[in-house]
Amino acid sequence: MKFLLAEGSFNEEERGKLVSLAENIKSILIKIDDHVRKTRKNRLPPGDAYYNEEKVSQQKAAYLHAENFLKDSHELTFEDKFNRLHDRVTLNETAHLKVAHIFLTFHPRDEISNDAMVQMARRYVKTAGFEDQPYLGYRHQNAGNPHLHILSTHILPDRR
Repeated sequence: MKFLLAEGSFNEEERGKLVSLAENIKSILIKIDDHVRKTRKNRLPPGDAYYNEEKVSQQKAAYLHAENFLKDSHELTFEDKFNRLHDRVTLNETAHLKVAHIFLTFHPRDEISNDAMVQMARRYVKTAGFEDQPYLGYRHQNAGNPHLHILSTHILPDRR
């Protein structure tokens, strides 16, 4: 994480306070990341799948898309989604980080179509390097702003 301060924008005291604040923020973010890794390391994606599917049943979310499943996205049942992710996650019992549950959050005034969210999910997973992994995309409307949940796994078919 980098913080850039423009030369001449701040006096030495202000610059020192900003650098100290940035270091504190970085430390907090590292602690949060460590906590998330510890609490989620053995969590299976079915729990995340249940969460998203429950939101769909409550009409607080919409299932948008799936990639790299054995059926077309629109043909998948909950069991298909659950089993594919569960089977992949259980290939490696010792992995520290099994689940990829990503949230892309947008401004409340953003008007983003479902198709646009599907394209964002595809672009995101490709950029993150797991476009060959099975993943699910859900649009949520339950937090006052549109956001996209992408659910996948870090476990590869060769158990790594």
